[in-house]
Amino acid sequence: VAYQYWNTHNCTRSDGTIAEMEYARADPVNDYNDGLKGKIFGDNIAKLRNLRQIRVDDNSFYGEIAPAIGNLRQLVILSGGNNLFSGTLPNELTRLTTLQELVLGQSHLSGPIPDKIGELESLAVLFLWDNKEMNGTIPDSLYNLTKLEMLNLGENQFNGTISTSIGNLEHLETLILGGNHFTGTLPSELGRCHELSILQIE
Repeated sequence: VAYQYWNTHNCTRSDGTIAEMEYARADPVNDYNDGLKGKIFGDNIAKLRNLRQIRVDDNSFYGEIAPAIGNLRQLVILSGGNNLFSGTLPNELTRLTTLQELVLGQSHLSGPIPDKIGELESLAVLFLWDNKEMNGTIPDSLYNLTKLEMLNLGENQFNGTISTSIGNLEHLETLILGGNHFTGTLPSELGRCHELSILQIE
C-alpha cells in the first residue's frame, strides 16, 4: 500500500510465530488518506496466541472487537486509537492479565467499561477518551488497578460519582475525566495520589 507500512521489526520469534503486529501510516501528520481498512479484531485474532503487542492506531479499521481477543493471554500492549470500530469492549478482554497498555481512544466504541476491568492487574495505561458513546459508571473494580499511571476517560457519556477508592491508585500520574456527566465532588482521597501531575475534570 503506497502510504502505509506494516512494521515487521522484531515481529517473529525463532519458531516463526508472530509476536508483534503494527499497522501505521508512513507519515501520520502529512498523510491525508484514511489509512488501512478492514476488520482486524474478528474471531480469527484468536489464532495469533503469541501476540505481545498490537499497535494499529490512526487507520480505518472497523467492526466489533470479538470476544476472541480474550485468548491473547500474552498480550502486553493493545493500542488501536483513532479507528472506526463499533460495539462495546467485550468482557473477555479482562482475561488479559499481562496487559499493560489499553489504548482505544477515538475509536467509535460504545457502552460501559467491563465490570471486571480490575482483573487487568498489570494495567498501567487506560485510554478510552473521545469515544462519545461510552457510558455507565466507573466500575468499582477499576479502583483495584493499583499499577495504573495514566487514566483518560474524557469526552464520553460516563456518569455517577468518583469513588473514594480512587485513593487506591497511588501511582496515578494523569487523570482526565472531563467531558462526561459525573456528579458530586472529587473525594479528598485523591490526595493520596502523590504522583499526580495532570488532572482534567471539566
